[in-house]
Amino acid sequence: MRLEDYFIQFTKELAYLDLKEEAQKKWGIGPLPMPIRVQDFLGGIQEGQLDREIDYSYFVKGMIWNLGIDPDFIHAKDYLDLLKRTVKEADRFALNMGLEAAAEGKSREALIAFRAAGIINPDNLSAQVHFGDLLWRIPSLSEEDQADMVHQASHIMEEALNKDDHSPLANTALGQINEGMGHFSKATAYYQRALEWAEDPEVKEEVRRALERIEPETEIESALYFMRRADYGQAVDILSKLGQKTRRYDVFYYLGLSYQNMSAYDLAAGAFQEALDRGGDFEDLYNGWVYALTAWGKRDQALAAANKGLDHYPSALRLRYNRAILLFLAGKKDKAMEDINELLSYDDLSDEFFNEIMSLREEIFQ
Repeated sequence: MRLEDYFIQFTKELAYLDLKEEAQKKWGIGPLPMPIRVQDFLGGIQEGQLDREIDYSYFVKGMIWNLGIDPDFIHAKDYLDLLKRTVKEADRFALNMGLEAAAEGKSREALIAFRAAGIINPDNLSAQVHFGDLLWRIPSLSEEDQADMVHQASHIMEEALNKDDHSPLANTALGQINEGMGHFSKATAYYQRALEWAEDPEVKEEVRRALERIEPETEIESALYFMRRADYGQAVDILSKLGQKTRRYDVFYYLGLSYQNMSAYDLAAGAFQEALDRGGDFEDLYNGWVYALTAWGKRDQALAAANKGLDHYPSALRLRYNRAILLFLAGKKDKAMEDINELLSYDDLSDEFFNEIMSLREEIFQ
């Protein structure tokens, strides 16, 4: 979703008034339709504040909203010039509108004001950062639109950091964005920069908690990076240290895969067993455990592991195939054929897997 498409839907929340000639002269305004927020207009009427004349502040807020909602509006340039001429630090005024709205939990109103502040003064980094930080949190969007907003918010924040990389808010927000996207190493880098430049003790403590929260994910992400590069020794070093600090089963699953790729099958089997003991329960974990035990020469243990896995996942085809091999090697041909026939009852086998099954079948019948 484009930003323009999101904000333009709020044009219905603006009304336009034609001012009398004396009001135009009083405020130095030409024959220009002036925007006013519908909420202010209705509230002013209800409270009797608009009986005689409308205070100029109503139009200031209206012009700010008009710029935030539709910066390409036909009179947008006139409003921008008028704000700069009649309001001291108009961008700061808009920024404060946004901060007040955010404090009241009115995120949509805050977004409009923050966007306007950045339009009034593109060098207002605070407005840019607050806008980007709130943009990616917009609720009630589709998954696709939410992803678009996260991408745009990230781009806005990175642009702000290009101007001032010391911003704790921008670095923290980018840390949160990347954490939400599952990019934990990048999130850690941004959090560390935020911690370095933050002065507020509460902000520092919040960032420290974030770093502690994502430390396991960051370490696992780093280990997976080394695994993809086939640097399994480095992965083992990272995961072994992490395993001493966390009860997470996935740490030991990846540790098992690393040991397996190093042909350290005894250590791999132990790691897979630890992952199971710590609550891991998925098909690939059982497959890894069976393979490692088999490669280590522990066929009886591997068969027991395969039985356990199939008790949990009876439709795990690769696990059933591996059990068929183990049963055949144990001299239990009839039991092996039961597994083979079960596998051949599936009509969606890949050609490669079908050929493996038929080769095993032929070997059993020899």
